[in-house]
Amino acid sequence: MPGMTAAGVGSGLDLESLMRAYISAERQPQETRINQRQNTLNVTLSAVGSIRSALSDFQTQLDKAGNEQQFLPRQALLNGQVISGSSSTDSDSRNDNNSSDSSTSSNNTAASGDQPFAVSLSNRAVNGIYDVQIRQLASGSRLTSQELYDSSDQVISHQDGKLTFRAGEGDKEQSFSVDVNAGMTLEQLRRSINSASGNFGVTANLINSQEGTHLVLDSSKSGVDDDNNPDNGNPNDLVVTTERQQVIDPTTQQPVFLDNSELVDFVSNLDTTRSSSGAAIEINGLSATSDTNQFNNVISGISLTANHLTTEPAHLQIQPDVEGAVKNVHQFVDAYNKVITQVDQYSKSDPVQRGDDNSNRKPLSGDGMLRTMRFAMGRLASGGFTNTDNPDRTRTLYGVGISMDRDGKLSVDDQVLRRELNNNLNSVGQFFASEGGVADRFSHFVKSYEQTGGILDHRQRNVQAQLTDNRNDEAALNDRMDQYEKTLRSRFASFDQMMGGLNEQMNYVQSHLS
Repeated sequence: MPGMTAAGVGSGLDLESLMRAYISAERQPQETRINQRQNTLNVTLSAVGSIRSALSDFQTQLDKAGNEQQFLPRQALLNGQVISGSSSTDSDSRNDNNSSDSSTSSNNTAASGDQPFAVSLSNRAVNGIYDVQIRQLASGSRLTSQELYDSSDQVISHQDGKLTFRAGEGDKEQSFSVDVNAGMTLEQLRRSINSASGNFGVTANLINSQEGTHLVLDSSKSGVDDDNNPDNGNPNDLVVTTERQQVIDPTTQQPVFLDNSELVDFVSNLDTTRSSSGAAIEINGLSATSDTNQFNNVISGISLTANHLTTEPAHLQIQPDVEGAVKNVHQFVDAYNKVITQVDQYSKSDPVQRGDDNSNRKPLSGDGMLRTMRFAMGRLASGGFTNTDNPDRTRTLYGVGISMDRDGKLSVDDQVLRRELNNNLNSVGQFFASEGGVADRFSHFVKSYEQTGGILDHRQRNVQAQLTDNRNDEAALNDRMDQYEKTLRSRFASFDQMMGGLNEQMNYVQSHLS
């Protein structure tokens, strides 16, 4: 210890080595127990974390398996060729097919311009065959100035004012405004329109010809004129208006509203040269229209986006995506096996042979929680599930090509699985996704272990508490050993002093006898 002198100076004995032997004999068994407990707790904490992570990955696959259309997707074929990215998803197209919403299809929509239309399948899509012909594409309206301007630098107004651009009506109306400053040129107005905040899709361009300059305004707002009154125009056409400006009358000093005659003339100079239109298609000879090029749920669960006109019907077929389903089943099996692998890594020892020293024993061999968990998973995987088509009978994973080996791992017989998917897709889907099915029963089990507040979470917190206690035990041991060393030094110092006195007396006697 710091500040203490070496023992044995007075007696000449190696008391330091003797004290170290005493201290070691006292510390070692207690320190060994603490270190062993520390190692076991660390391994347990690592095991719980790894198994919990594997269960979380398995739960992700169970969530997918619980969605029949996502787990066993369908795909679209156009004239016998699979449309890229058309497999069904868990999204659900609920928009009315006449909606003027110009949003594009989901990420699963094939956007190739070579295809007359793109297809997106929701989880409500079912098998079917359809002849689809694109009769008309949706387009926005166009306004063109009838009067020629001298150039793009011509001033359109010598006073301040405002122009408002509007298309649509009711809750489908869209609009934005542009401030016109005194002295603004045609080119400056073009830029202001194109960069205006809230611009819903109006593009301003200038066309310069030998005769002069035209302003052309194109709107992306498409839609049919569905009020059966051609005289009042299409409400989806672009309309430009100007507002009266408030000024102060210099005589009365009162606010008055005046028209900006230059902007009134500017607006009246714009004529509709192309009216807004919607898209029109035929499906199996039945006509359908849409304000945009997207048709949602004209065929239940299917979204079509028209790309270009067709001269004859295209053959659309919705069928099971067998390869996608096989891939999902393999991912389900791999996630299950990952959990079993993690449990075995920490708890399953190799068989003990005669004469072995049991050194191959895993740190958590015989752990009751892991043994119970592994047994329960194996029982679920090998047991029967209610057959929704026939409640008096049960189905097993083996019936769809999934078997268990002697180590408790699952494997897939692709030939059997493909046969079941081709012949009984809906039955297989219900087997996995229905209430009381594979995903449902496994999810209840997995969540009881994996979720916050579950069995593994409780075990994790318990182990962390024990690690804290173990660190406290280690600190207490160090304190006891420090005190023990102080006590030994005090005793050995007295002994050393006594032996030193005896040595001096012996030396004194010997000196007088010689």
